[in-house]
This record gives sequence, structure tokens and C-alpha cells, in this order.
Amino acid sequence: MITYPITIRMHHSDAAGLAFFASLFTIAHECYETYLEPEVTFPSIFGKLDLMIPIVHAEADYHKPLRVSDKITVTLRLGKVSNSSFSLEYDFHTENGEHAATVKTSHVVRGKNGERPVSLPDKLRHKLQSFSDS
Repeated sequence: MITYPITIRMHHSDAAGLAFFASLFTIAHECYETYLEPEVTFPSIFGKLDLMIPIVHAEADYHKPLRVSDKITVTLRLGKVSNSSFSLEYDFHTENGEHAATVKTSHVVRGKNGERPVSLPDKLRHKLQSFSDS
């Protein structure tokens, strides 16, 4: 399990000052990228291994509005892992521990042409496993 502290900023919000629904997906992906580095970087995977890792499914449940200046913590957990796919689960909590949202993403590793699934690179698989070991 990984924790990622962040403050809701104006660019995350809508005209009412509430976190725009899609911003939680952006924050979740920032969390994912932050904890892949420095061992696994997207240029090292895409450029050297000739593959891509698209998100094939994403969902979110919103439990409590988040506002500009709210300090939150995102908890990242590894979901299911198979030979060529994995899922991630993110829980968003307010500073006082209230559960504000849950985001889930499913990723499939594919060859550069995108047509066929390929095996997870070992480096990525080991890094993902560390999400559940933390």
C-alpha cells in the first residue's frame, strides 16, 4: 500500500470550487506514475520494450465533495495481476480521515501495435508487487 499526499488545487476544481470528477482520475494517475519512478519510467518501458499499457477500464465512486485547498491522502493498492494485465485501487481520504472517493483502473500490456496482449515486463511486475508489500 502506497500513500500519496496532495492538496486539491484550483486547476482540479469546477466553477463551484469543488474537485471536478475527472480530476480524481488525473490525481490517481499522478500517484501511480510517482511510485513507479525511478525504477520504472514510461520512456524506459515504451521506448525500449516497444509496448504500451493502456487503461481499458476506469471507475470511480464519489462519497464526499472535495474542495479547493483540501489536503487529502490517496492510498494506492495493487488489485489483481495476471500475465498481461493488472488493476489498481485508489482510496481518497480527507485530512480528518473521511473517505471521499474510490478510483479503480485496469491496465493491459500490449505490443506497440496494440493488437495483442503481451506479458508484463519483469521490472514493472516487481514494482507493482511493491505496492502491496509497502
